Amino acid sequence: MTYLTVVILGPKLMKNRQPFEFKRLILVYNITVAVLNAYICYEIFLRTTLLKYTWTCLSNKPDPTDPNEVRLSTAMWMYYITKYMEFLDSFFFVLRKKENQLSFLHIYHHATMTLYSWILVKFIPYGLSYSPMMFNSGVHVITYIYYGLSTLGPTVAKYLWWKKYITLIQIIQFIIGMTVALTAYFTECAFITPQMYLIHFLFIGGFLFLFLKFYIASYKKPMKATKSSKVQ
Repeated sequence: MTYLTVVILGPKLMKNRQPFEFKRLILVYNITVAVLNAYICYEIFLRTTLLKYTWTCLSNKPDPTDPNEVRLSTAMWMYYITKYMEFLDSFFFVLRKKENQLSFLHIYHHATMTLYSWILVKFIPYGLSYSPMMFNSGVHVITYIYYGLSTLGPTVAKYLWWKKYITLIQIIQFIIGMTVALTAYFTECAFITPQMYLIHFLFIGGFLFLFLKFYIASYKKPMKATKSSKVQ
């Protein structure tokens, strides 16, 4: 609720004020988030490999005394905490008067991912939860490296032609997440209800729809408009 209050009322409070500049701070922030996500992705991959986990459903409930289980749950908790850190994306937009960046997709993504990550870590910190967290952390490494480089000005901006491929990677991530959830839905899990898998499938499906819509609007339609203008 605090997050939504800031992104809704913040632009109104900044309307008659000069925008702030946080280039160095934003650069440090983006590097920090990228490094944290890299560590989380590595830890989840390593611990689940040592535990011989599958990406869908586990036949037995994890042993909370196993050191690898403790490290895994710690990495997943860190993932959840980073969702609060990422609120700063929006707060920086507000303070820099970049209201155009505060799209519905941006706000919906940050608000719902924080809540949903809490649900996963609180109630099912295994099985269905760790694979999307691992994939998402990997994607965020690339994303926040891009964000960090984009703060370095025009000399670096010309090398950031790969922005649209970040969205494509995110779309692929959602397709994988939906496939995992759908596969797990038809697998007998001893301690996770089929309803939870179905909820996960629908939740990720919503993100897939929104990101596909964003990709088409941002990269496909402008290309068509450019081609038609050349013909004229």
